[in-house]
Order: sequence, then C-alpha cells, then structure tokens
Amino acid sequence: MRHPALLLLCLLGLRASGADATVIFDRPAADPFTAGTFFTDVSRPREASTPFQLDDAADVQGIAWRGGYFDPATPGATAAFVIHFFDDVAGTPSDTPFYSADVLADVAAVPGVVVEFAYTAVLSQALRLPGGVTLWISIAENDDATNATFMWRKSSESGTSFSRVDAASDWQPFPGSAAFTLDGIPAAVPEPNTTALLGMGILGLAGVRAHSPPQRPGRRGVAFCLSECGAGSARSARRRSRTHRPHRAPHRGRIRTRTPAGS
Repeated sequence: MRHPALLLLCLLGLRASGADATVIFDRPAADPFTAGTFFTDVSRPREASTPFQLDDAADVQGIAWRGGYFDPATPGATAAFVIHFFDDVAGTPSDTPFYSADVLADVAAVPGVVVEFAYTAVLSQALRLPGGVTLWISIAENDDATNATFMWRKSSESGTSFSRVDAASDWQPFPGSAAFTLDGIPAAVPEPNTTALLGMGILGLAGVRAHSPPQRPGRRGVAFCLSECGAGSARSARRRSRTHRPHRAPHRGRIRTRTPAGS
C-alpha cells in the first residue's frame, strides 16, 4: 500500500461524520406557578434573551422549549418563531445578534393544570458555537395565527435575563433564566484510542520510509557520472604514459665482435 497514513485519516473522517446528534445543553422548565415566564412575542412587541454556556464547542442542530399564551390560545401543529443568538457584552446581550433564524416549530400540548405547549425546531444549517464562553439566546413567537402574547417558560435556576421592546431599544434586566434545550453534535475531538492508532500509523509510515532502498539517480546523473569518471581515467592514463616509459628487456642474442682488418 503506497499511502497507509492517508487511508487511516480517511477512516477516521468516516467515523467522525457518522456521529449522532445528542443533547449538548439542557435547562429544564420549572413549575410555572413558582418560576414564572418571560413575554417574548414579535407582534407585541417584546423580546426576551437568556444566557447560557456550553462546556465544549458543538454544532447546534435543534432547539426545544416550552411556553404558553397570556390570552388563552391554542396554536396549530406548527408555529413560526424567530431565534437569535447574541455575544456577551459586559454581562448583557449585544445589540445585534450574530445569528438569526426564522423557524417553523413543531407544537405538542403538555398535559397539566396549566395550558402549555412544547416546541421543537430544527435549524436549516448547523450552527457552530464555542465552549466555555457566555452567549445569549432569544426565542420570540412570530405567528399571527395565535393572536396572543407568547410566554416563554422559566427554569428553576437563578440568574438574570434581559428583555427589550425591539432592536432599537435598550436591554432591561429581569430576574430568572429561561428554559430550553440544544441538540447537536460535539466538535470532533479524537478519542484516546483513536489518537494512539493515528500515532502508530504515522510511526509505521516513517519506519517504512527509513528502511526503503535509496532512490537511483536519474539518467542525467548517471551520464554525468560516467562522463566525468571516463575523462578522469583518460587523464590519469596520459600522465602515467609521460612519466613512466616502458622498460626494454636486455638483448639476449649472441654478441658479435668485429675483428680489425690485417690482424
């Protein structure tokens, strides 16, 4: 296999993409007789915002909350709402939301003495929210069919929420925290065993590369080496021919002597 590390990363990505949505934040609703509600309705107008903080970064996909109506009203199977998310500015919501969505929430009646309803909405696209940071959420009804002021249920948690008439007005503090639930997928964080597996794969790839034979030089490198080596050998041979003459063996034939004439 030529790219084992690449295959390992692909498998890890497929594993992360198959994660299921889960509850990433939950603040349950309390008894309406003791906790109370927030008026939050676009047509009245009134917008309520409550703070929250995620433990870790996550992609929010759905929102659930409870509420009722100041004037007795029964919504249909769905109801229109506007959802805003705000940054925190010195303990208050910012004037302008960093995220806004018009949603059509599913409605279900909640049995009990007080007439109330449970609402669930799915965002058209997942919203990434950071962890460990205070943020604010507002949920305001925007459905003309009910013709009544919506009341967002509070939780039993203490705290301070804010309310304003519209976007041009200032936020005003009100005691209490609104109840809601966020569903989504936690930001991808490798599990310990997954991290170890990835490290082993990288180390294995490094070992394979370390023990692989060295690459052969290219054609240009071979030709250059041969030409240089040949030229060097020829030069050495010429130098040796000039400095070292071949040794002539002594004449081993009969030595003839010439006798002088007249002797």
